[in-house]
Amino acid sequence: MTSTGRRVRGQTEAQRLAARELRHSELLLNKRISHLIDFGLYRFVQTTDREVLTFRRRMVGLRWRALAQRAGRHLHEGADGSSSATHASPRIHPADYMTEPFLDTLPFDLEPHIAQGSSPALAVTDATDTAPRRAVIRLNVMVGSVNRAVLAQVDETVDQLITNNVLKFWRKLSLPEDSTCDDYVLKLAGSADYLGGPHPLLSFEAIRRAVSRRESIVVRLLPKGDLLTQDSQWTENWDLIEDTVGRAGTHQQLSSLDRAPEDIRTLSLWDLHQPLRVRVLGLDNLSAALAAGAAAAAAADKSLPALEQVYVEAALYHGGELLGITSAAGDDELAVREAATRRSVRRTTFAAVGSQLSGPGGPGLGHIRWDSWLTFGVRLQDLPRATRLCLTVYGRAGSGTGSGTAIPLGWVNFLLMDSAGQLAQGVIGGLHLWPSEAANPIGCCVPNPCPDAAKRFTLYLQLDEYSVPVMHPDELPGLDLAPKTGDISPEGTEAATLAMGDGPKPAPVPEAIEQPAPAELAILERVRQMDPLSKLDPGTKRLVWRHRRFLRQRYPDALPKLLLSAPWDRQADVAEARELVANWPRLEPEAALELLDANFADAHVRAFAVAHLAHLDNAVLVDFLVQLIQVLKYEPYHDSALARFLLRRALASRRVGHHFFWHLRAEMHWPEIQVRFALYLETYLRGAGSYLRHLERQSNVIGHLARAALAIKPAKNSERRAILHRHLADLAPGVMGAGMEAPFELSLNPRWEASGVLVDRCKFMGSKKLPLWLVFENADAPHGPPHHVIFKSGDDLRQDMLTLQMIGLMDKMWKRHGLDLRMLPYGCISLGDQVGMIEVVLNAETVSDIQFMYGGSTAAFRETPIADWLRGLHKNEEDYMKAVDNFTLSCAGYCVATYILGIGDRHNDNIMVTTSGQLFHIDYGHFLGNIKRKFGWKRERAPFVLTPDFVYLMETKCPNEFERFQDLCVQAYLIVRRDARLFLNLFAMMLSTGIPELKHADDIGYLRDALCLDLSPEEAAAEFRSLISESLRLGWSTQLNWLIHNLVHQR
Repeated sequence: MTSTGRRVRGQTEAQRLAARELRHSELLLNKRISHLIDFGLYRFVQTTDREVLTFRRRMVGLRWRALAQRAGRHLHEGADGSSSATHASPRIHPADYMTEPFLDTLPFDLEPHIAQGSSPALAVTDATDTAPRRAVIRLNVMVGSVNRAVLAQVDETVDQLITNNVLKFWRKLSLPEDSTCDDYVLKLAGSADYLGGPHPLLSFEAIRRAVSRRESIVVRLLPKGDLLTQDSQWTENWDLIEDTVGRAGTHQQLSSLDRAPEDIRTLSLWDLHQPLRVRVLGLDNLSAALAAGAAAAAAADKSLPALEQVYVEAALYHGGELLGITSAAGDDELAVREAATRRSVRRTTFAAVGSQLSGPGGPGLGHIRWDSWLTFGVRLQDLPRATRLCLTVYGRAGSGTGSGTAIPLGWVNFLLMDSAGQLAQGVIGGLHLWPSEAANPIGCCVPNPCPDAAKRFTLYLQLDEYSVPVMHPDELPGLDLAPKTGDISPEGTEAATLAMGDGPKPAPVPEAIEQPAPAELAILERVRQMDPLSKLDPGTKRLVWRHRRFLRQRYPDALPKLLLSAPWDRQADVAEARELVANWPRLEPEAALELLDANFADAHVRAFAVAHLAHLDNAVLVDFLVQLIQVLKYEPYHDSALARFLLRRALASRRVGHHFFWHLRAEMHWPEIQVRFALYLETYLRGAGSYLRHLERQSNVIGHLARAALAIKPAKNSERRAILHRHLADLAPGVMGAGMEAPFELSLNPRWEASGVLVDRCKFMGSKKLPLWLVFENADAPHGPPHHVIFKSGDDLRQDMLTLQMIGLMDKMWKRHGLDLRMLPYGCISLGDQVGMIEVVLNAETVSDIQFMYGGSTAAFRETPIADWLRGLHKNEEDYMKAVDNFTLSCAGYCVATYILGIGDRHNDNIMVTTSGQLFHIDYGHFLGNIKRKFGWKRERAPFVLTPDFVYLMETKCPNEFERFQDLCVQAYLIVRRDARLFLNLFAMMLSTGIPELKHADDIGYLRDALCLDLSPEEAAAEFRSLISESLRLGWSTQLNWLIHNLVHQR
């Protein structure tokens, strides 16, 4: 054999070994991800679902680009599809992914802290004749084994601090001579908070927290180069594909017109002028549907009446809008709407139940056959891409109780076009129904995956068949939906670029915009001011659509109402709506959120909204991430502008990625969304680098705690502590049992690093679900305090998490307006099915405990307990007055917040006070006006908790303090009211969660009423002052509830 042959053979063998190693690495990674998300990725490998396969391949390119940017490189794609990464002048240091700072852009008033004098975090100089008191920040900077005390100006940047106070002494500190500030970062001792870059010290959350709490600031200098190895990345053996792969093509490419028969490979949907029709063939296993209906009725303490007939109701929806209604016209709006609805909602003939329960499939199986064609009033060419067919099987009761009543037995939603734009044809089988409810137009488009065939009932349909595939023409790049003013970051452009294709073109923009008549202008002004929950009647919709160009020019904030008025079942109007959106003035990110709820299904509109989110910084994005994760459920297909945007941001930021992972992971037990969320989690985790290991550690700890919580539930009360400690022993510092690794971050807060559980300080709590009180040792002990957490198993914390998110947003709004109400929106996160964590606020007691300490069970009617408790803690009069001030401020904030959110069950064990005087509420199991009742009696009569003992405490500071309290309440209320649209949007985006008290848009009506949106600001202020008076007048009823609670729960 020649040397050349041996060399080629050797290279081939090396390639085989490399490929084998890559396959092994891939299998290992798949196994790790599968275990972490509790979903076997083998299901994706084995699937024949074209949408799933295409999505996974497309995400490779997105992930590679994100990782290249994270590493300070740019990814270039060649003409042959190959990719190469080149180093450029990086906008970020490769280690910045590991050391992302937590910045606070809200105003921060340093004067009150200066007035208190020097503290471990501040050095305050004395005032002189020529200069007032001033402060500098104290820091202890650890460099190796050397500890340097540093004084820094409050506006000094971290780069300046490192340059002037550390690198200047490089020789003494044994640092490289050529070091620069770009090579280092400061890490706060006791927390995963990093300080670095050209940011002033006082802009960091950690520095502000230390100043506010009068705590020392200890930081360690870390070389960024040492952190680079922590962000390892894997090589993937997946080829890149272009995003155009799997897409349909233009109308011209798809159309069969002017083609020879032998050249016809597809049909364009836009060439089909006949109306859509669906044939309902039949239903299998009706007995399962009846059993599910009986079970649902029993759960509501009712019984399912005998059913004599069964029928199917079908409707076409685009987002939340029923298609076909806009085609009607006439003077009688109600009659027009009813007539159009009849054309858009179709029903099969009735089928008798009794004679069919022993059908062809055997006795008792209940096979119903209709073979009924339903024809809709919408032409095929006018069907929007995201059209869904919503089907409900109803049973009609016979004679006797409930006669003639239609009872929903099950439902299913079905997308008429798949992710490639191909129209469904022929027999559609496998539509397993979700039980006992009517179809939800914004519900999932996934059949019920119930694995038990005996409980599964299935609907069969048939659509018209064609000899070739019928495709909806694709929207190819060409229509730029990025904001028209200001720049948009590169990460937003991919989601923001879509096009109208070459179908029907909108009418040219007229030179002169039609001006509405005075009466019409008044209507348009009213529409513009409507909140997101308000509905438009057909006449108003036609008016809004007629003046669409006037609205773009005069009232750009009316875009959501304009899009809700657009005729989405008329092709030419859809094209014009997209053209309007493409040229619409820039929206604020908060306003763009409204366009992502379930009412807006068009991909162009949703991409337009996503483009406006690109400038949100990571802190604000995390604030909205709960809602953005939820509205992913409204996307018709897995691959969407929103999904890509969130994946890019998660891959670029560990902070965003942490919350992105846990919000998705917490929903993985829902079968209707499991596949989609598993795809997103896989895409993220394949690019998470070393953070995958961090998330594995967190997940292992959560699993261990869940098993411990489960183990104590059936045990005797006297044995529970020992059982708990036995299970927690594997998490003790320095021990860490099999599968456990330290240090680990707490899922509740990624800045909290722990080395283990301090077992002897852990306990279970006495409430019904036996939550665990856990104390974790700080990974930087003794430089950092322990972390205190409540772990809940058996409780749904999503409602608490949502409520605390809203309170946190209110707190930020108030601070932005210079109003610090000393709020305590403590941390809370749902981590899975009935599992979650809550932050413990230390140095606080419940109002109930304070009353017991200062008067016993009957102290609920006394005025002095809280005042006596605070006086006992603060012997110094100045300190006591500060505590009372904290109480007044925080009480005002929580009165406003709990009223607006309609928080119920406000007994005295759900209200706490810190030793510094801050009042705060806990346990948000009831909101949006859902108040507990006892024997039909409304237990909570006052609008919010304001009792005589609260007012007494305020007035111990000065007689006018209660008047100040009222002014603070009104000011806070009006600030929130100005941003009412944001809160309504955020709640509306959560309708898909399944939270019991937030299932329908009507549930959010309480919020609208509480904000008095139909009143002027002056009238709303007067209304809230009257609520303060009413709450104080009814304070006796609150105290009576507290007394009863104290007597029932005597210590």
